[in-house]
Amino acid sequence: MTRCRKLLPGLIVVGVTVLFGSFVSQAQTTSSASLVEQLKQLMDDQGLSAIAAQDPSKENHFVAALYFSGRQVLAVSAPYSAPLIMSQQLDDGDYRNAYIDLSSASDPEARFFVDDFGADGLLAGSATEGPGDSVNRGGQQVALDVSDLYAQADQDYAEMLRLLIGELR
Repeated sequence: MTRCRKLLPGLIVVGVTVLFGSFVSQAQTTSSASLVEQLKQLMDDQGLSAIAAQDPSKENHFVAALYFSGRQVLAVSAPYSAPLIMSQQLDDGDYRNAYIDLSSASDPEARFFVDDFGADGLLAGSATEGPGDSVNRGGQQVALDVSDLYAQADQDYAEMLRLLIGELR
C-alpha cells in the first residue's frame, strides 16, 4: 500500500504530460500540412523533384519549390524582373532552373522563402528543437512561434502550395 502511494504522484505527472502533449500536437495543425501532403503525392506520382508556377494574383510574380522525397520542401515566392524568361522556363517544364533563378536572381527584399524540414507543413516552434522549419521574408528570419507572424507565414506557404498543386493537375 505504501509503495502504491509513492508511485501515484509519478503516475499522475506522466498522465498529465501525455494528455498535455496530445492537446499541443492537435493545436499545431497548420493550413500548410494537408496541402504539402497533396503536393508530395502529386510530385511522387509524376516523378518530379521541382515545380514552379506563375502567381496570377500579382504581376510578374512566381512560386517554385524543390522537393526532396518525403524529407524536405524548399519553396520560394517572388517577383521576377524577366517574366518572359521565367514563363518560357515554365512552358518548357524547366522547373529546377526556374526555382534556382527565382531563389537567387529575384529581389531579396521581396522574396518569401520556406524551408519545410520534414515536408509536413510549417510547425510552430520547430526550429527550437534542432533542425526544423524556417521562413525568411524580405531577408529577415520569421520566428516560428505561435504568433501572428507564424500564422501569416503558414497562410502564405499554403497559398504557394495551392498554386504549385494547380500547376501539377
